[in-house]
Amino acid sequence: MLLALCDNERMSASLRTSFGAVLFALVIGIGLMPQVSSAAQVNIGMGPNYFTPSTITINVGDTVVWTNTDGMAHTVTANNGGFDSGTMQPGAVYSRTFTATGTYSYQCIFHNGMVGTITVVGAAALAPSTYVPPQTTTAPPSQAEQLRAQAEALLLKVQQLQAQLGVSGSTSGGAVVDASSCPLIGRSLKLGASGDDVTRLQQFLARDISIYPESKITGYYGPLTEAAVKRWQVKYNIVSSGTPATTGYGQVGPRTAAAIALLCTTGNYGGVPGPSGSAGPVGGFIQVTPIAGNAPLTVAVQATVNTVNSCTGATYTVDYGDNTIPSQIAVPAGQCTQMTQTLGHTYQYGGTYQVTLSAGGHRTAATVQVFGAGPPVSTTPVPTPTPTPTPTPTPTPSTTWAIIAVTPAVSGNPFAVSIDIEYPACAAYSIDWGDSSIPSNIGAQSGCSGAASRATITHTYPGSGTYTIALRDGSGTAKAFSGVSIVN
Repeated sequence: MLLALCDNERMSASLRTSFGAVLFALVIGIGLMPQVSSAAQVNIGMGPNYFTPSTITINVGDTVVWTNTDGMAHTVTANNGGFDSGTMQPGAVYSRTFTATGTYSYQCIFHNGMVGTITVVGAAALAPSTYVPPQTTTAPPSQAEQLRAQAEALLLKVQQLQAQLGVSGSTSGGAVVDASSCPLIGRSLKLGASGDDVTRLQQFLARDISIYPESKITGYYGPLTEAAVKRWQVKYNIVSSGTPATTGYGQVGPRTAAAIALLCTTGNYGGVPGPSGSAGPVGGFIQVTPIAGNAPLTVAVQATVNTVNSCTGATYTVDYGDNTIPSQIAVPAGQCTQMTQTLGHTYQYGGTYQVTLSAGGHRTAATVQVFGAGPPVSTTPVPTPTPTPTPTPTPTPSTTWAIIAVTPAVSGNPFAVSIDIEYPACAAYSIDWGDSSIPSNIGAQSGCSGAASRATITHTYPGSGTYTIALRDGSGTAKAFSGVSIVN
């Protein structure tokens, strides 16, 4: 009855006996339970700028568990200072048992407007089997309000089951499933809707280029989004004909939202696997300033990447054309808009150089003309008629690994940092930025002398938080650490 009332989507003849079918059946069975709970544990999710549910009522002695299901850091901080989770990175869990009655208001200190309220009552204050709403003089809730409440309750139960079953990411066919990428839709979405939940839906759909090839992340539910939802519903055997009003075709109601949640946590729905995570489209361009001058010439390379607004993530490489170490720009999965970074580089010798930006099959270039003497040319000395030449001592390789400095707010961007590192020139290294993005991997230099080398790398974080940057050698062993706090 819930599906017929809220979404008008056709039910399948039978559900497969998989985890997804069992979870879906449980969700449908308890989807309309009231928010007041007598359970010993209540679960609350954390989105980009909200707690879900934001208001709950529990018994004395119950435990509340917060799980950061978002891609950025949050906190659970009581307004009166009574409790504080500290910084919770994506995937982190914080719990608290409430032993006294009262109303507890809390917030995320990083995001204004991200608030919640917990009302703790005595055991006798909660009816064991019935829930009587408070008497008000307002009109009964409209059908739209009932629909929203039912959808929010449905998605809450999905999150609670995920927590109880330990589902934060599972595998299907060897592919890792990231539960944090679920859009967490709490209302019915259809043509004309707008908001953050529409943005999250579009980012989710764009993970599969066959479903949403346009990958437009606008926050508005327009014809392109409606067409993508239809393709998704057909692919996963939800509904394949009709209209939003008659069958739910083209709109996201409770059943489609629950199917999306199951696909996120199990990797498939009804036996149909989700996208494999193969590389998505890439695109970008560079601007170099200045493009000519005398040696040594320092240039600024402004690289704009992900111009195709892909949500699958990619790594772009900037090669300066002078046999120095290239720079890499990592676009994390879920970053569905273009990014711009400015890199500095100095040409020591005269010559004509091509700066290239590449990723996958995409490549674009700019030419830099440097006036002056070219690099020194090594000559082979004429061998002397000595019977036994004296071997040249091999230089002692440097073993220095260090993060020398971390400079925040690069080019005025509060989320961008620049780090200055020192490492053995003959060694490969990588930089783990501490935000679950793709590490910056750099190969060993060719023809190196063994002395220590320095490099400056720039990175943009997805949001405010406290991160630990690690400099690692080619085997992945951490050689140096540094912390950075991003506050906007």
